[in-house]
Amino acid sequence: MFNVIVVDDEPTAVDYICTIIETKCSKFRVVDTANNAKDGLEKVYQHRPDLVITDIKMPIMNGIDFVKKIKEKLPDIHAIIVSGYQDFEYAKGAIQLGALDYVLKPINPTLLTNTLDSIAPKLNVTLAYNRNSLLRSISKGGSVSESEVQRCFPDNKYYAAIIRKNGLPRRFSNNSNLEIYSNEDEMIFLYGRDEMESLYICPEEILALPKFKDFINRTLKKGQYQEGYTTSIIVSKSFETKELFQVVKSLYKNLDSRIVIGCTQTIILDGGEIDVIHSSLEDIRRMEYIIRKERWDLIKAEFIGLMSKWAKEKCPQLWIERFVRQIFYSLQAHYKNSIVDEYEFMLEDAFYYAASIEELTESLLDVFHQSIRTDISYSLRDTKNLLESIKEYLNKHISEMITLQSVCKVFGITQPYLSKLFREYEEKSFNNYLTTIRINYAKKLMSENKEFFVKDIAAMVGYNDQFYFSRVFCSVTGSRPSTYAEMQRED
Repeated sequence: MFNVIVVDDEPTAVDYICTIIETKCSKFRVVDTANNAKDGLEKVYQHRPDLVITDIKMPIMNGIDFVKKIKEKLPDIHAIIVSGYQDFEYAKGAIQLGALDYVLKPINPTLLTNTLDSIAPKLNVTLAYNRNSLLRSISKGGSVSESEVQRCFPDNKYYAAIIRKNGLPRRFSNNSNLEIYSNEDEMIFLYGRDEMESLYICPEEILALPKFKDFINRTLKKGQYQEGYTTSIIVSKSFETKELFQVVKSLYKNLDSRIVIGCTQTIILDGGEIDVIHSSLEDIRRMEYIIRKERWDLIKAEFIGLMSKWAKEKCPQLWIERFVRQIFYSLQAHYKNSIVDEYEFMLEDAFYYAASIEELTESLLDVFHQSIRTDISYSLRDTKNLLESIKEYLNKHISEMITLQSVCKVFGITQPYLSKLFREYEEKSFNNYLTTIRINYAKKLMSENKEFFVKDIAAMVGYNDQFYFSRVFCSVTGSRPSTYAEMQRED
């Protein structure tokens, strides 16, 4: 539903346009009207509509200057100019200022309806962009105004849930994250800080409970969530648009605080407080004492015991990260090695990719060991040839369910080492590299096999959910696969 403000100095003209929109244009609704451009500007700034329909000749300020003023402050608001035949050329000039179209007087209802229908896809693109920007801002802890929320989410009530595969998003190497979002014509809105996450916001009229919970459960059974573990947070009741900002913030806060490595969870939010773990520092002090002994076998055994204990206590990732970094810094300080950024990234990757506490423990021990070794031979391998072999393997098995863990097993290397290879030589994460070659291969298939359907292409490049493939394709290329395929057919 797109919000419209109608501005005309003739009240009968305003009423006529409003009646046409109300009776014939189901995708649009008039949220306010004005009889001059000065009042119109105030109402545009107040409501921030998707579209302004304005007469070209008005007192105080004409329609051209009115649109120009709007575009100076709110460039993403679109406009349609209403013009008499004598001002036809004048109205065409308004297009250069950013108006989407013009309609001649006397207004023909069918013509106005067709005009609105024709610009709806453009409004959809703008709305989707603004919606994604708003959700991105909330996910990063930013604040948004109630009017912005209302504009991007115009329905009365919503449901919401968030699903995350494996650990938290990277916080230090943010350029490694590929943002995922729904296509502009999807009725259930989706946003992900990276390809491991989906935040769903669903209008109540589309899927009321329990159907929304069923939708989330079906989603969890799809391909991208089959490997590893998942954390799902579902809001138990529908909420009004004005509450969306706080609800989404609560979803992120709960997700970030409740992820337990290797533990699949579904948590229903009912407004309760987040559990906080209080733990003694005795474990860390004992670890620091063993570090001073400078015996790797003791350090390793103690750390394995600690991780096992924390897993049994279901300590959340953030809590474990805090103490793991404390142990790491103790190792660095005792062995008098400078803290290198590379090891920070390796620690982050260990938590990001680990599908179980055992995998995490193994990866962290490898990072610890590398950071305190003084003999260069430990890290010397034919890295370039190894990387080329891995890349060749990925290309040959591109249609399969490939994970970082499965590649590590094939080549007999550790997860931190594999992550480091791609970061150093490809300047991107393993996941981003794999996504890139999959999407590039998909583009090649579309160019060479124009009869293939999108679902066929998706399966051939390793995605068994064509809708997820479509979102990833759009995130990488800026174009939907169906649009890209159509362009190839026209060439």
